[in-house]
Amino acid sequence: MREGAIARVLAELNEGCDVYLLEAMLCGFDMTPIEPHRMLTVTSPRTFHLHDDRERAEYFRRSLNTAAFFSFCSSLVLRKSRWDVTPVDETFMGSCWAHAARIFAMLPTRLVVRYLPEPFLDKRGDNDSFNTNGLVRRYGIAVDGYHRIADRFFGHDSREAFYIRKAVRAEQPWYGWLAAKREIFATARHHDYALFNRLVWMQYSDPSPKNWLAFLACRFTPAIALEVTKRLLDRTRRARSRLRPSTTPKSHESA
Repeated sequence: MREGAIARVLAELNEGCDVYLLEAMLCGFDMTPIEPHRMLTVTSPRTFHLHDDRERAEYFRRSLNTAAFFSFCSSLVLRKSRWDVTPVDETFMGSCWAHAARIFAMLPTRLVVRYLPEPFLDKRGDNDSFNTNGLVRRYGIAVDGYHRIADRFFGHDSREAFYIRKAVRAEQPWYGWLAAKREIFATARHHDYALFNRLVWMQYSDPSPKNWLAFLACRFTPAIALEVTKRLLDRTRRARSRLRPSTTPKSHESA
């Protein structure tokens, strides 16, 4: 937390909101500040009554990433009395987003969110433990989890679900999926290829020229063929070099 963060939050509590959404400063691994982690296209503190159809539509339209939909736990301040009386949806346990689902479950009665667009904490980067099982499975946590939240609370064809899926796409651009696809080949994670295809289809299922192009680029990009060809050529060159007589002086070889 940054200097004075707790005092600033305490000063906000008289607003009586259910959730306070705090901005974070994105940092490098050494905690060098990079840029604020913006969640909404809002530049000053603002309160949204998400149980109101009109205000909810504006909030979702202004969302920039899944942090606007409560994905980043450290940015949340919750009214405990609301949290305690909101049932836990067991189907989201283990998804990483059980806390977000519990917040969305407050909607039928009321859900008042106040966004504070100034850094209250520093967020270390380059240490994502969820990458342990590869990029494909890391991306799948967000795609599967937030698509399920969108469908569960709003319905697949709702405007809210559309903006949630858009927020997921903003966090995982098409070139990130290409990197994930290359990783499958580079690390021999071929069992992840079916998962990759399913996730890419989900990611770009909303019809638009931009999504169609991204889908085609991810599924049928020639970059993968070039990568495979490059590896085969490198392997051939190494094999040939082992067969070729060395003309390098012994002294140079030792060096």
